[in-house]
Amino acid sequence: MFNPKKVWLLYARRLYNILSKNLDSIAFQLKTNLAEVITELNLNLNQDQKEHLFEIALAFFQEEYLEAYRKASQGEEPQTKLSAMQSCIVVEETMGYPVTKLFQAMVQEIINNQDKAEEVVTDILIKKFGAYPTQAILKINLRDTPIPENHLPDFCLAKAIKTVVDKYAVAEAS
Repeated sequence: MFNPKKVWLLYARRLYNILSKNLDSIAFQLKTNLAEVITELNLNLNQDQKEHLFEIALAFFQEEYLEAYRKASQGEEPQTKLSAMQSCIVVEETMGYPVTKLFQAMVQEIINNQDKAEEVVTDILIKKFGAYPTQAILKINLRDTPIPENHLPDFCLAKAIKTVVDKYAVAEAS
């Protein structure tokens, strides 16, 4: 019998493994992305500010991706009392990332594929949506944000993670 919770566990476990195995690649890609986006936006940041943004992004990666996926892959519930949808709303209201529609699309994808094995659905989620919530973060336009520097670490990290996960998805498809 199809188990949606198992899909989420497998999804988290697979992404945790992908990201854990690619720590150096993500750090390198992150540094490259920061330099490119800072130049593209013509931000006047000194080296200390750039390094600080890099450190913020790495901390975000450790806490919000690696640790979150590790816990989720073990079936641990978040320490907060918020439901997944409530968490989406909080993120949208505080950061402006359109995570609710992304989460709903992922849930719908699971529902639409109940006739497949959980492992197959997991692969579909990774190929179609990557590492949640990178697609939502990448939808923002940094030029439209009042203080682009506030979103820069998340955005550049999301680009780095997307690059790594996309390489995995292409390799799996081959």
